[in-house]
Amino acid sequence: MTGEDVTLEEARRALTHATKSGVAHFVLPDEKSVLDEVRYLLSFLPPNNMEEAPRILTGDSPDRLCENLRDLLPLSPNQPYDMKKVIAAVVDGGDYMEVHATFAPQITCGFARVDGYTIGLVSNQPRSWLACWTSRRARRPRVSCERATRSTSRS
Repeated sequence: MTGEDVTLEEARRALTHATKSGVAHFVLPDEKSVLDEVRYLLSFLPPNNMEEAPRILTGDSPDRLCENLRDLLPLSPNQPYDMKKVIAAVVDGGDYMEVHATFAPQITCGFARVDGYTIGLVSNQPRSWLACWTSRRARRPRVSCERATRSTSRS
């Protein structure tokens, strides 16, 4: 699928599917972790296409100041920074669930909340290769945007 030579054993590994083909979205060490992560993911999504995603208030004010953004963003636009830290600084409780974290490190896609409402995020990750996108990796944000649109659209 990726044009690389791999052994059958390597092709069976979840990490291979998460990093090389992008088929696996998450890789976790055990069944309990998988169930916990699925519950967490579902907390961001509506129960069906006719309802809103649940609003979960965290106590963070949507009008709060994010003073630490000054420290996270460099003065020079040519300097890399960690977009995940920027996202964590502005979303409720610093809580950001990244999807496909190991597949395209130059892009970050995931779910978070602002004022208790679920939002989907797609962004460059300037810390990785200065956010250069490859054609193979560009599929990740497209699919993430389509998925987010489907989960919030009503028929």
